[in-house]
Amino acid sequence: MAPTSEISSVSHHRRFIAICSAVLLLVVLAGCTRSAQSYLEKGQAYMRKGDYDSAKIELLNAVRKAPGSAEAHYRLAQAYLAKQDVADALTHFESAAQFDSGNVDARLEAAQLDNASGQYDKAESAAKEVLAIDPQNAIAYQLIGEAGAGRGSYENAIVAFAKSVELNSSNASAEMNLGLAEVAVHRYSLAEESLQKAITLDPKFVPAYLNLANLYHLESRFHETEETLRRGIEQNPDAKELYLLCASVLYEERAPNEAHSLLETLAARLPNVPDVVLSMADFYLQHNDTNSALAQYQRGIQQFPAEVTLKVHAVDGFLAANRIVDAKHLNDEVLRSNPNDAVALTQRGRIFLSSGKFADAIADFRAVIADDPTSSQAHYFLGVTYRQHGDEGQAQAEFQEALRLSPDMSEALQSLADLFLAQGTTEAAEGYAQRLVQLSPKDAASHLLLGRVLLSASQFPAAREQFLDAKALAPTDPSPYAYTAEAYASENNDSAAEKEFQASLRIDPYYTAGLDSWTQFLVSRGRRSEAMARANQYIVTAPTDANAHFILGWLYAGNKQYDDAEPELQQALQLDAKLERAYIELGDLYQARSETDKAIRQYVKLLSVNPRLASIQVLVGNLYLDKNDLNAARKYYEAALVSDPNSGLASANLAWVYVLQGGDLNVALGLAQHAKQQFPALPSVSDTLAWIYYLKGDYRGALPLLLECVQKVPDHATYHYHLGMVELSDGDKAKARSQLEAAMQLKLSGDEATRARQTLEQLN
Repeated sequence: MAPTSEISSVSHHRRFIAICSAVLLLVVLAGCTRSAQSYLEKGQAYMRKGDYDSAKIELLNAVRKAPGSAEAHYRLAQAYLAKQDVADALTHFESAAQFDSGNVDARLEAAQLDNASGQYDKAESAAKEVLAIDPQNAIAYQLIGEAGAGRGSYENAIVAFAKSVELNSSNASAEMNLGLAEVAVHRYSLAEESLQKAITLDPKFVPAYLNLANLYHLESRFHETEETLRRGIEQNPDAKELYLLCASVLYEERAPNEAHSLLETLAARLPNVPDVVLSMADFYLQHNDTNSALAQYQRGIQQFPAEVTLKVHAVDGFLAANRIVDAKHLNDEVLRSNPNDAVALTQRGRIFLSSGKFADAIADFRAVIADDPTSSQAHYFLGVTYRQHGDEGQAQAEFQEALRLSPDMSEALQSLADLFLAQGTTEAAEGYAQRLVQLSPKDAASHLLLGRVLLSASQFPAAREQFLDAKALAPTDPSPYAYTAEAYASENNDSAAEKEFQASLRIDPYYTAGLDSWTQFLVSRGRRSEAMARANQYIVTAPTDANAHFILGWLYAGNKQYDDAEPELQQALQLDAKLERAYIELGDLYQARSETDKAIRQYVKLLSVNPRLASIQVLVGNLYLDKNDLNAARKYYEAALVSDPNSGLASANLAWVYVLQGGDLNVALGLAQHAKQQFPALPSVSDTLAWIYYLKGDYRGALPLLLECVQKVPDHATYHYHLGMVELSDGDKAKARSQLEAAMQLKLSGDEATRARQTLEQLN
């Protein structure tokens, strides 16, 4: 009995423990549930107060305590969204939907975030899941419409938006989206109807006013554009976007004073909002009203001294006004507060660039990119620096990277189009310019650039269409008229061309670029005297215009009236010491008069203005080479290669100096081979490379190059001399004699003539 009793006792004890454990487990679980609910309630209380950081902490604890709670995930997602943390918000909205298949709100929120991030298929899928639960859900149809519009499937989007409107006829947002989709398929009357209805449904709905105004603007209905925006301002007197767009329209209508007055009204309504001051200043800067922009920036900085963004944008204004010292002072102030501020470092790079300090600029831009490889601004300005430094390959790579990171970056599109246009690669230039016009259809400069590309590609009617658009968008800009004139001139429609030239100067009597194009046109038609008369007439009205004096000097020089040209070119440089082409033209004039030292002085002055002009450095080197000053020539050729390591002419000529000075032939050979790669068909380069081969004893390498030179330029004495010496060394005395005699007949001179005579005497 005892054993039985003992067993019974143990069994009872275990049963008691099990019961206690179960009770304890229930207590703990109940405690967990209450704790999660407590965190949830505290988090929601913080959300109501707008304390999203504290809310996030409480709601994270709620999720940790109850990881399967759909409501905890949903509320945490809302907290993340309030803090603009989209990725985490999306994760928890999706978790909420996963743990509660009937949670329609979570799915809709997730779909909305997917649309915003461009994941349209995913958004549409989530919205359709909602419709499976609630077939009459208007928001789900609206999200499907937004996904379709995002993919460019506008007809599908219209169907979805229309269904959303049908299900909820009071939804102004869906009505507006329907209108925007109709705009995309060019059904403007239907679009107008929907946008007006959106405003009727919600007179406080600012985006509807903006989009209706943009539609009217697209149709050139300027009065209705302005009227819509002013009506929107009446209903929404604190909506800065309406003021800014209305001011922009007033600028287009050539009513800048009204625009200023309107923006001052905005400033008076919201005097203590830094973003309003910043937006106004940026607006003026974008509309090339630099003085007003700087006044706004400075007013804002004085009123809100802690607002770094105002200071950073003000640096843009100072750079636009070429006030480099002011830009540097303000930017240094920002960097003192935060030495690692990426925007300020980019601005410092721009300041270095404006000061011609390319190495410092490149270092700053690269530092920003090293810290943030996705900085499209840093890549773009690095490209600008490379281009100004003469490295177009690196510039192109950086512009393209900036565009990859920011596909709608108009500055990168413009720079690439301009770069390819300068290189003569018109097909690539046209592609970028077309994208720019699509991005900014109301920007006159974009149409002008595309027109220039088409003009360069000899697509004259298409070019004139773009210039016509530019005229309509910027009626006070004379440049589209001048380019239209060039298009007509290229088609030999001289009378139409002259009318456009006249129009350009009628719009702006001080438009020197128009005078420049017109005089070049007249010269090309053999009417130089008429061109001179126009330039003289222009100078009477604008005596301090440096470009006008240059044009007149260029006209005189082209007519070999050097005594008349020289004072005009000197006057141009007195008025503008940085006018590079005046230095070049004056140097060319001195060369034409065989005044080599004066020519050198002019080119050297130009290099003091722009030390990186490799072509001018080569030119100065050539002049010293002609003077037999080999050390000076070598100095300038070496400087040219520093400025442009790909300069084939500098490489070839430096190689020749090495030959003449008895330098290292291996170094000379490398330079000459590099030059040959750059200019494979240039006889002078082939001759230099061949002569180095000859001096190194490689006659077989030299022979085909010199045969090519003599064939291309049969009256060049030196080529015959070099070929003769190579033929002799290769063992063909008869051919050698023939080539040396040809060289002497062509007036070979100097040491080469002496050696040729001596060699012929030995052969005879």
